[in-house]
Amino acid sequence: MFLWIARVFLVLNALIFVFVGKILFRQPMLMENLGFELVSPTGITAIRTWGGFFLGTGLIGLIAATRARWTVPGLFIILIIGVVIFVDARIFDILIDGAEPLQWSELRDESLGAILAIIGLIFAALHSRRARSAG
Repeated sequence: MFLWIARVFLVLNALIFVFVGKILFRQPMLMENLGFELVSPTGITAIRTWGGFFLGTGLIGLIAATRARWTVPGLFIILIIGVVIFVDARIFDILIDGAEPLQWSELRDESLGAILAIIGLIFAALHSRRARSAG
């Protein structure tokens, strides 16, 4: 039961990455609504590249969710990406360059993936603990 819940958290996380990646890849100009100035093909390509990164991360999560034994590695991949790339980079940027309201909302949104991964890992650990005590 606990492993199933962990896999649900992995799938939720992966779907968020796929959804965001699809938007960034297909419609990079939407980022202008958030204050980004995409004045050159290079800027647009950079946003599409991030979209591809998000799509790839989401697909890794979805593939990991297909096998019970891949659940924990999949959650760790999502956690590492969420914490190291997004949360740490965002906090570093806020400390170095200062904060704007948009950065705080992005930090909140980017933290969601890490939080979902941590919750999933807790359920995976509960599953492992129950399996050890039962067997």
